Amino acid sequence: MRIVTLSKEEFDDYAIKHEYGSYFQTSNYAILKAKLENYEIHYLGFKDNNELIGASMLVYKELFWGYKFAYAPRGLLIDYSNLSVCNEIANGLRKLLKKQKFIFIKLDPPIIYRKYDMEGNVEIDSESSKEILRSFKKNGFNHMGFNIYNENMLPRFYAYSKLDSNPQILFRSFTKERQDEITLDQKKAIIVSLDKENSIDNFLDITSSVYKGRTARYMKMLFRTFDSTDDATIFYTILDTKKYTENINKLYNDEVEVNNNLKGIIATADSQKYNMQLVINDKMASDKRLAELKTNLDNSLKLIRSSPNGDVIGATLAISSGKGVSIVANYIDPAYKNLNASPLTIYEIMKYYGKKGYSYIDLGSVPGEFDKTGKYYSVIRGKSGFNSSIIEYIGEFDLVINSFIYQFYKSKLRRGKIRLK
Repeated sequence: MRIVTLSKEEFDDYAIKHEYGSYFQTSNYAILKAKLENYEIHYLGFKDNNELIGASMLVYKELFWGYKFAYAPRGLLIDYSNLSVCNEIANGLRKLLKKQKFIFIKLDPPIIYRKYDMEGNVEIDSESSKEILRSFKKNGFNHMGFNIYNENMLPRFYAYSKLDSNPQILFRSFTKERQDEITLDQKKAIIVSLDKENSIDNFLDITSSVYKGRTARYMKMLFRTFDSTDDATIFYTILDTKKYTENINKLYNDEVEVNNNLKGIIATADSQKYNMQLVINDKMASDKRLAELKTNLDNSLKLIRSSPNGDVIGATLAISSGKGVSIVANYIDPAYKNLNASPLTIYEIMKYYGKKGYSYIDLGSVPGEFDKTGKYYSVIRGKSGFNSSIIEYIGEFDLVINSFIYQFYKSKLRRGKIRLK
């Protein structure tokens, strides 16, 4: 097995076809890291009898005294099930990079450790990934642990959904709750539209309450880097204020009729013909809906005066790579929180990419805890119901190259003298 240098084009051509390919393992992401965090870039290939059997994008920088560390985001792109090849590649990297004063390589491979449904029930508990973990540890990979939040370079838990080119099949794969929310969003006259200008400046103007300063700079650089290869797309969530007012008024009047009918049944007190407890429960639910619709109707009348031509109430940025797409930013104006526009937004984006032939969508990272009373459960709740599953990756490793200097680095890290993230 030989380690060779690849051109940017050679690497991208290999990575986009690889089963573990993602936007993290692209030359665009490397360029982004270089621009924002002053990394240098190297593209490596692993050849066996002149056949390319793996590759990786590495970004690297000096830490101290000329010693460096490298990072392979969601890499390496190799067959992790072939443990002997993994070990051979690891030994080859050690031998190559030790001469160049590297201390370690940090990597967070896309090996699925567990797969969960959105309630936190384990669907897949991978024995093969546990075997890989044991082999890695045996061969000098230092595992950073099973963290459940965003402590490492990249999160370990992500929500994914399958896509389908047929919108009806896609819609039917959702839970009934999500289907109802999407249908109601459509009745509210919420529209999701592609930004024909694909303007990051407009996106940042709309999302300025969330993305500001360093974060806004990151979003701008991320967009411009991936937009250069047509892999970045902006969507807007728009409220048609005129149609919204008409629809809310109709929904309100329909609910008034339902409420009056229930009121009339209760007045008859005919327990022979009706289950009065169920009728009373329905009346209470109708009262609640009526109050919400009345509030929405009052607000809609104000909206139509202030924004007669419609109002942009949200913006989403998606990055595509290989067979998948990732939602990297999804914003809905808090002033319109009561409209619950996110379900329709996600559905329309899934429809768009499904029709273009993509296989899956990454809905973003989630916390690795499933306590419904927990502080961050709302993040999981917001991404559930779209035929979604949660993937837990195996975690982050340091492939130690220089053991002595690595211990010194760890000491500086504990004392806060070094930061990698």
